[in-house]
Amino acid sequence: MVATTATTSTVCPSEPLNLEPNNGVSDDRMVNGSDRRLSTYKYTGFGFNSPNMNAGRELGFKLTAKVHNEEALKVLLLSGQFIGFLPVHVAKPFVDRAELAPLAQEKTSYQTQLGAIVRKHPEVGRKTKEFLTCLLESH
Repeated sequence: MVATTATTSTVCPSEPLNLEPNNGVSDDRMVNGSDRRLSTYKYTGFGFNSPNMNAGRELGFKLTAKVHNEEALKVLLLSGQFIGFLPVHVAKPFVDRAELAPLAQEKTSYQTQLGAIVRKHPEVGRKTKEFLTCLLESH
């Protein structure tokens, strides 16, 4: 078995457009020390039971757009209209290009355990070994 941990953080547009309040949710938590409040953002996340959904509920986010895969989530986040959770390694290229920004990471991050179980015999093939290497290197 190979095990690793992935960190997921809330991200927001680097330069938010005119965002509508999050359906009246009141939240005095500030966004990265600025005067923008978490409640000023619409929240997008997975429409199925996931750590993403649970973390959003715990933070009091009201889900305004449901997605069923990470690609759709990225599209909505990059639109400038939503906040949402992305794994740090997925968000990194967009953060590096200043297209997305981490949002109150100390308050909105969570970790997920990842694991892969492989057989001992017969020995796993080259593709499986490469997958396990990538899994460990990316987290």
